[in-house]
Amino acid sequence: METKKQIRAIFLKKRDALSGKQRAEESAMITAHILASSFYKEADSVLLFASYRTEADTFSLAGQVLCDHKKLYYPVVLGKEMEFYRVESLEELKEGYCGIPEPDALAERQFTPLDCGKVLMLMPGVCFDRAGGRIGYGGGFYDRYLEHLKSKPGVELVTAALAFSCQIAEDGAIPKEQYDISPDYIVSSKEGVIHCRI
Repeated sequence: METKKQIRAIFLKKRDALSGKQRAEESAMITAHILASSFYKEADSVLLFASYRTEADTFSLAGQVLCDHKKLYYPVVLGKEMEFYRVESLEELKEGYCGIPEPDALAERQFTPLDCGKVLMLMPGVCFDRAGGRIGYGGGFYDRYLEHLKSKPGVELVTAALAFSCQIAEDGAIPKEQYDISPDYIVSSKEGVIHCRI
């Protein structure tokens, strides 16, 4: 079996090969699937990521989250850890870790799960399989954050990863390690909402 590093390189090349038009069309499909889902409709708070380089665009989705009067949070990288902070306008985002847009890390805006009702986390990644396998960018930020978050009692959390159709691998193609945390769902442009068979 190929290593995670090898698989990451293969799928990054596939994603990077999409044209701007393809990315825009498939991003719009992903957004539509999310907005139609029960887990989005039921969420009080949404933890989102700012799309970067050739990732699925999340900015139109963010605008709709704000229009729907849900609480919107973005990650801030702090050393080897990550925390989420609330934004009320996309204009609050500025260049941060690796050039990725981040909000200011204001203590009064830090995400505290018990104050946020039902929480939906939308995750990035390089590739996924239907069994819940996920390969990110190698930093482990989401795995560590989710391990910490899921240990808190009373948290109502749903996780969903966003993927273009070319980012879906064959079942069992992605090796899973002890500390890897699988998303509950994958939201793919052409496949729609995939309930991971974890």
